[in-house]
Amino acid sequence: SSRYSEFVFRSVCESLEGSFPDIPRKEFADSWEDSFIVTKYTNLPSALLELGFATTKTDAEKILDPAWQAELCDAVANGISKAFGK
Repeated sequence: SSRYSEFVFRSVCESLEGSFPDIPRKEFADSWEDSFIVTKYTNLPSALLELGFATTKTDAEKILDPAWQAELCDAVANGISKAFGK
């Protein structure tokens, strides 16, 4: 399932990059098999996305903004839809 998870993840990343081209992205390549429970102990496609940090003032302000939340949700949902061919 890790190959399919990675495929879905890449689609979500492309969507996020398209919606937020000025925000840098960091990917941890070892997360598919080794690091995170959400990607290691499941038979379903899975990915862990960190879309901000509540401990960072600018991130926290964005996280609380409903418009920002909607933009992030739309980008993630569009990436998932594209991965499934919709």
